[in-house]
Amino acid sequence: LKRVDRSRVFCYDGQYGYYIGSEDEPVTGNHGTSYVAYSGDNGVIIVDNEGFDIWVNGDITRVEAAKPQIIGWNDSLSAVLYLTDEGYVLYNGDSHPIKYSHKAENIRDCRISDNGQYFALVAVSEDAEDYTCYFDYGTPEGVREADRDSEQKAILEITDEGSVLYVEMSTAEYGIVNERKACLYDGNSIRTLADIKDYRYVEDSLYYIDEADDMYRYDLENVENLDEEVVGFYDNSSGTSHVFYTKDDGYYLAGGSKDSTLPMFSADMSGMTIYYRNNYLYLTDNTSLYVVRDFYDGSEPEKICDLKNF
Repeated sequence: LKRVDRSRVFCYDGQYGYYIGSEDEPVTGNHGTSYVAYSGDNGVIIVDNEGFDIWVNGDITRVEAAKPQIIGWNDSLSAVLYLTDEGYVLYNGDSHPIKYSHKAENIRDCRISDNGQYFALVAVSEDAEDYTCYFDYGTPEGVREADRDSEQKAILEITDEGSVLYVEMSTAEYGIVNERKACLYDGNSIRTLADIKDYRYVEDSLYYIDEADDMYRYDLENVENLDEEVVGFYDNSSGTSHVFYTKDDGYYLAGGSKDSTLPMFSADMSGMTIYYRNNYLYLTDNTSLYVVRDFYDGSEPEKICDLKNF
């Protein structure tokens, strides 16, 4: 079950895909044994032995391929990278065979631009004595190696112009991350944006805390300092596209600029989870439910009820 586009519930029963309430009108057909490779608010990808269906807003695109394995897709599902017995293929309205040497099981990350013309891959080769991370860059014409070293990488965004924003991480014993840096690859060279302690990527913007405990927002064009003396990001936030963070004097909501970064409240938030709905903040510690009605004005949490009675 999946609530697609936040309005209707999509269901797949192993043979057909359909909307709840319209079971007599399936929106995907039966092509034999199949499975859901991806489901999200933007659509669904269903794979079978003869190809895959891309379902977006009620429209279905059928891509014929022998026993495909889905590697990655873009946000609009207009482009998909997949593997068959004959090799990798980029589908972006047309099918482009891609020569790529790494096995699918060694690919750790894949991002495709919205226009389907660029993609980035992170693959690894590791054994008992050596670990190598490959950062590869591709177009419908082929793939080239952009970087290779021992640093782990996480791709955040690839633009329609072909720029790739990613984070590179150095690890110590037992895989503990001890250094991070934000990087930008423009299709030709890599530029380090900043050494960072932590980061969040939300709504096409990178929020990061640098080594001086300053917080910045980077939107692939501009860098802006949002705050100083930041302790860290607040992780227990659910169902929100906002960035919450902490300072010694309380909890804050990060805005798009320094002027719109707002203090929220100074209550002890240990063990609490934040839910953001309709400009209200709801908080729960699993025993009680609280609301912050006017957090833009610095209002404190107000207890609504005990959860056992909710």
